[in-house]
Amino acid sequence: MADFELRAYQKEVVERALNRENVIIWLPTGGGKTRAAVYVAKRHLESTANAKVMVLVNKVHLVDQHYNKEFEPHLGDHYKLMKVSGESEEKDFFGIVVKSNDVIICTAQILYNALINKEEAKHIELSGPGSHCVTWYRRCKDPGRCCVRENNRLLAQCALHLREYNDALLINDTLRMMDAYRSLEEFYNAKLTTAIDGTDYFLVGIFQENQVELKNFATNHRFENPKMAKLESTLLSQFSPDVNSRGILFSRTRRSTHCLHDWVLKNRTLQNAGIKAAILTGAGNGITYMTQVCL
Repeated sequence: MADFELRAYQKEVVERALNRENVIIWLPTGGGKTRAAVYVAKRHLESTANAKVMVLVNKVHLVDQHYNKEFEPHLGDHYKLMKVSGESEEKDFFGIVVKSNDVIICTAQILYNALINKEEAKHIELSGPGSHCVTWYRRCKDPGRCCVRENNRLLAQCALHLREYNDALLINDTLRMMDAYRSLEEFYNAKLTTAIDGTDYFLVGIFQENQVELKNFATNHRFENPKMAKLESTLLSQFSPDVNSRGILFSRTRRSTHCLHDWVLKNRTLQNAGIKAAILTGAGNGITYMTQVCL
């Protein structure tokens, strides 16, 4: 196993994890979060008999990335590693994979599918927080037992809805008010089919009660974001039919990128000036190259 050391700032963020505390590591892009996670996994495997490490990611391409670039090179010589995703055959006997390997790298959906499958779940024998995860899930499936405090669960659901409103406010500050409204509308349309319980339905109801008024605000030109008018003026000053200009608008999220694209296409003044728009974003589907959408 290729030995490695962490940088001083990485050692600082993993210190509590090495003391067996549950922690969240925050580092900027390229700061070495995965390398820090490998280090914690390595120390856990070295110090705990029959230890298991499960690495959960949210996209299939991250399974391969974590396995090939970090975990296998540093742990593969001394420990048995397995990567599992919806594209691999191992997903069909995940419980056996867990029992026969030291480190499993998989999507969260794979673990979830295994936990709801009784035949698979009985093979998953984890210690520490892993066992708590399995126990929590099994208890929640039993209506007569509850291991999550009701108040905490309700707060978590309310926090999810509040985050959507916060995201909408951020969109409103940067783009059109209609873009902010649409982000809420999409969220609550989806919630109608995915609501968990009465709390979700109550919060959906609050949105629906105010939906007409919100839409009226969003379509009222008096409340348009002045930043959009300034951006329009800047574009018009740089583009004209007799000038072969090119420009790039940078945006922080895919959603805002698509909102800007929609704004350009629907802005009659910009269209009359001959301004054409295209989108260039990360694929977001496991492909490593960039995706360009041209019109």
